[in-house]
Amino acid sequence: MFGFGRKKTPVRQLMSGLYDVHSHLLPGVDDGSPSAEVSLKLLESLEQMGVKGIYLTPHIMAGNYGGNNRISLSKRFETFVYNGPIKLKLAAEHLIDEKFLQHLQSDPLSLAEEYVLVEFTLGGFPSNTFDTLFEISMQGYTPLLAHPERYAFLQHRMRREEMLERLLAAGCKFQLNLLSLTGWHGQHAQELANELIKRNLYTFVGTDIHSFPHLKAIQTLSVNDRQAEAVEKLKENNRQLWK
Repeated sequence: MFGFGRKKTPVRQLMSGLYDVHSHLLPGVDDGSPSAEVSLKLLESLEQMGVKGIYLTPHIMAGNYGGNNRISLSKRFETFVYNGPIKLKLAAEHLIDEKFLQHLQSDPLSLAEEYVLVEFTLGGFPSNTFDTLFEISMQGYTPLLAHPERYAFLQHRMRREEMLERLLAAGCKFQLNLLSLTGWHGQHAQELANELIKRNLYTFVGTDIHSFPHLKAIQTLSVNDRQAEAVEKLKENNRQLWK
């Protein structure tokens, strides 16, 4: 029901050669790593699995992390000392909220100066969302929607096709959360991730790693062989963001 084949591939094996586009390893700025010490331990484990590069993409949103912006996060990135082999770059995961356009108009932290990583709350999105996505394109960027498989409005089959069509028409590209394929984010996210993979609707793949529980899941869980093949293709797209 949840996969395409029977053979299993460990997720840790898929980390080899990965250039990750979504992580929360910049310490002390959001709900991800709380300290440089934790970040360094997580990075050491990712090194051992063969990860080549990671975009650090802390949350930018009104409310809990309202102080996060290009200036504050760039300063934190510059003071975070990591001397390992993984190449680190800074971007951000932007919540589409009432403050988003301010960040967009202030030289947003983007992936390769091309993609703006955006998210919605898991339950829904503001009424002006599609106008906002259009504005991203008008500013010369492509909106990259983080983990679409996790949103309730896309998991709901009655609305799925309409919403997918609207998102794609607005120029959105989709980023898969790797652990969604394992059921880590729940059965509904797993089912939708499988469907979107079958339909070739993902462009990039990311870990969205926050913490040691995520790391343990990466180290111990598996996906089936056809899912692994799809992830390997997405990894090639990720690599293009590092040239």
